[in-house]
Amino acid sequence: IPDPTALMALTTMLAITLIGFLMLVLRTEALSHLLALLVIENGIFLGSQILMPGMPVLLELVILFDLIIIVVTFGILVRFLKTEIGSTDSRALRRLVG
Repeated sequence: IPDPTALMALTTMLAITLIGFLMLVLRTEALSHLLALLVIENGIFLGSQILMPGMPVLLELVILFDLIIIVVTFGILVRFLKTEIGSTDSRALRRLVG
């Protein structure tokens, strides 16, 4: 019989990850997409902490570095989107221009 606390924590992890995916699909603002990516990352991190509680600190630092790179890159792209289109609404990106 699995531990009920671990089962509840894994259910919470799955719910957080799915909420992040739902935010990613339903929201149109680029900043909302960034928040959705952060929610998904938090859900995955929670799951990894549940499955492997003794995760080495080095691996956690690698995950943190990856998250920082994603946030900085997304910030640059949002700034570029704002200057080129005048809005951060992703509905303006429906048509590809070449």
